[in-house]
Formats: sequence, structure tokens, C-alpha cells
Amino acid sequence: MSAFEALSRDLAADDPLLAAALVNDPTGEGEAPVALAIGPGTERAASDYSYGLEAIREGHLLHWGSARFLSTDDDDLALLAGDRLYAAGLERIAALGDAQTIAELSGLIMAAATARAEGLPAAAEAVWDASCARIGAGS
Repeated sequence: MSAFEALSRDLAADDPLLAAALVNDPTGEGEAPVALAIGPGTERAASDYSYGLEAIREGHLLHWGSARFLSTDDDDLALLAGDRLYAAGLERIAALGDAQTIAELSGLIMAAATARAEGLPAAAEAVWDASCARIGAGS
């Protein structure tokens, strides 16, 4: 089961509003920047890292209006779903006992949100790329 399929299943089970917002054919799974996180630092639990990172990425995209597998015109629902996905992703990776990656992700979430709020989407994407590359390398 892919990370998108697992996330969709979990969201559908969580809340009927989120279930109704799921996209039938989502795009973007396994693409950059999350693809950069595939490497020696994540190979021991690749599916858990993929789930966690895709959830956090989707949470970020929901907050900034360009989600991949959830679609809603309700800004409040998008914000809440984004928060739910941030939490789900962090929870999945925290369960691995990987404090270094949790610290990296905390910095990523803050820096990417700051860049977006300042109107610098390219800088936000650069933060994503750099953080995912460090996670994949295990550094």
C-alpha cells in the first residue's frame, strides 16, 4: 500500500468531512522534495518515513493552498486537515525513535511556513529540498 493510499484510508476512517474531500486520483506521491528523503537515513523503515513525510508535505500544501490528495473550498477544513496531517506525520516518525529527524522536521515546518508567509514560495521549496536531503542522508 502506498503512502497516499494509507493516508487516504486513515483520513477516511478519521472523519467524514475529510473522507468527502479525498481526491480519487491524487498526484505527486513520491516526488521531490519527499523523494530526496529516500536514502541510507530512512531505509530501515522506508514505508514509515514515506508515510510521515508525505503527511507533513500534504499538511504544508493544505495550509498554503495547493494540496495533492485532499480538495476542499472550505479554508477552515483545509487548515484543520493540514494540522491533522502534520501531527500524523510527526507521530509516525516519532514512533521510530528518530529524534534527529523530528528536530529536522520541526525546523522545516517553521522555516517553510515563514517563507510562505513572507511571500517566498521558492525559498519554502528550497527548505523542503534541503531538509529532505538531510533526512535521506541521515545527517
